[in-house]
Amino acid sequence: MKFSKTYVNILNVAKKKFRSHGYSAVGIGEILAESGVSRSSLYHFFPGGKEELAQAVLHNIHQESISRLESFFFQGRDPVQEICSYFLAKEDEIDRGDNRVSVNMLIMETAEVSPRLHKLACEITDSLNAYFYREIEQCGFSEELTCQVASTVLSMSLGAMNYCSITGRSSLLRNLVQQLPLLFSANGYRPPVSRETA
Repeated sequence: MKFSKTYVNILNVAKKKFRSHGYSAVGIGEILAESGVSRSSLYHFFPGGKEELAQAVLHNIHQESISRLESFFFQGRDPVQEICSYFLAKEDEIDRGDNRVSVNMLIMETAEVSPRLHKLACEITDSLNAYFYREIEQCGFSEELTCQVASTVLSMSLGAMNYCSITGRSSLLRNLVQQLPLLFSANGYRPPVSRETA
């Protein structure tokens, strides 16, 4: 679907503001001032105001997150290396100071706004978590162990990314990346032997 420049401008400004300060701390006036559009234009594209704008931002972030996950996952390499590479890229993003509010924090915050946003937050979370489950499934674990390892990785990464976003320091995420191979190894995973090392 093709959107107008005004729609994209409003969406991008809102996303930038929400990722910098959080949903609650940003008012419509700030979005209008930075985007340079009139209040009537904003409500033309987002009749539901800030809540509808948050919904559009979450959909946009969801699509970006899927593209990013797909660029790291299911590439035919060692699944543990793919997961670690994904988190290392997140570490670089934090070190650059790109976003003070992690995607997870924004999803959690907006989930409290209304039942509609809560439902969307749950759908997005389930969708993104499924990528980790399918990646970890490639390790050859049983279904039960895949669920256990996936929930452990997701819990640890959620805490680490939120902490790193808040503090602006990526050290906790770096520690997680160093520990992940040990978690998989402790559960019986052995990485495939590459042709170079065989």
